[in-house]
Amino acid sequence: MPLKRLMNGGYEYELFRYAQPGERIVLRSRYADIYQRNGRTGPIVFVVIEDSYESAAGERLLRSINTMILR
Repeated sequence: MPLKRLMNGGYEYELFRYAQPGERIVLRSRYADIYQRNGRTGPIVFVVIEDSYESAAGERLLRSINTMILR
């Protein structure tokens, strides 16, 4: 399955609180979902990546979801 194009499918953000100057931040990324659909010109693969930003104490700061589309 040749996938030659990578497109941005959008971003979503959920802000819990702002980080303080000098505060250490921990980032965790994971593949939240990968699925395929058939389009008019062939298969389309959707890759959803979720990033979670936390303080060093474990408090949630920001959650972002990035959807990439591969054709």
